[in-house]
Amino acid sequence: MEGDKHMQIIDMHCDTLLECYLRNKSLRKNDLHIDLEKMRRAGGLLQFFAIYLISGKGAKDENITLSPYELFFDIEKLYQQQLQENRDILAPVKSFADLEKNQQSGKLSSLLTIEDAGLLEGKPERLQILYDRGVRLMTLLWNYENCIGFPQSRDEVEHRKGLKPFGVEVVERMNDIGMIVDVSHLSRDERLRGLSNLNRKFGEGIFNGNDRKNLFQKC
Repeated sequence: MEGDKHMQIIDMHCDTLLECYLRNKSLRKNDLHIDLEKMRRAGGLLQFFAIYLISGKGAKDENITLSPYELFFDIEKLYQQQLQENRDILAPVKSFADLEKNQQSGKLSSLLTIEDAGLLEGKPERLQILYDRGVRLMTLLWNYENCIGFPQSRDEVEHRKGLKPFGVEVVERMNDIGMIVDVSHLSRDERLRGLSNLNRKFGEGIFNGNDRKNLFQKC
């Protein structure tokens, strides 16, 4: 069934790029949950394509020997190839003006994101490199501790650990360059105390992937 012409969908997360990378599939048509043909039928406007940086046992199970930082560029290369192959119906978004332009030309829009900022490995200068490659949103961590901070936990002590000093620096820099901060999986209490204060200080919106009702919050 064709999508409602009066309703256009913005989906802020999918792991399709990783699956295409691992299974040698195309974005245009595949047997995954998301492909470009399904998006057009459903009335899609903008898809956030996450580069999920699989690591640890998951990486070993998939025979991935690259570091998370190296893996980003490998999957990003695939993303660029898919953009080129599907340029008749898909175009990247790096600003709101790009979204408007793509909408006017009848194309689907894609926005590149990263899940797990552990690829920074304590090197804040990598943020600008990622931004220059088109990344406009980054999830600070997944379900494990990294150089940014600590994940949500059922243990009350662990649940309150929040951001590390480097994580605070990263959030500041992300706000400065205009990269959306996704706090999904981050310890809840510290997220509210630490990130909300940083958000007011730097005047940028923070996106919480666990609360889909509030996409952007201006402080």
